[in-house]
Order: sequence, then C-alpha cells, then structure tokens
Amino acid sequence: MSVTLTLIPLVLVLRAAIGDKNLNDWIESSQIKIQTNIKDENELIVLVKKQVMINKRGKASKSKF
Repeated sequence: MSVTLTLIPLVLVLRAAIGDKNLNDWIESSQIKIQTNIKDENELIVLVKKQVMINKRGKASKSKF
C-alpha cells in the first residue's frame, strides 16, 4: 500500500482514536489477498518487468497473473 506524507497525521489520529489493534484489523480487512506460486520478491519483480516489456511491444493489453 502506498502512503503519501499528507496521510501520516491522519493515520496517527486514527491510531490514537481507535487503537493499534483496531487500526491494524481495519487495514488487514481492506486488503485482497490471493494465493500465488510466486516464491519471493525477486521472482515477482522479474514477472512484472516481463509484463511491462510485453505491454510496450503491444502484444498484450491486459495483465492476468
């Protein structure tokens, strides 16, 4: 998840208002987790770079991992 610097004060206020556990539970509930057979971060990077190269050549228009 990407966070901008402008959201940091908001997160701090939320953490103080609802507590650490409830904030973490709320963040976890908003994520979609899908099982894959990707072993590590390096393999993911290679797959994404390959897909970007394919899209630049115009051979594929959508990514379906």
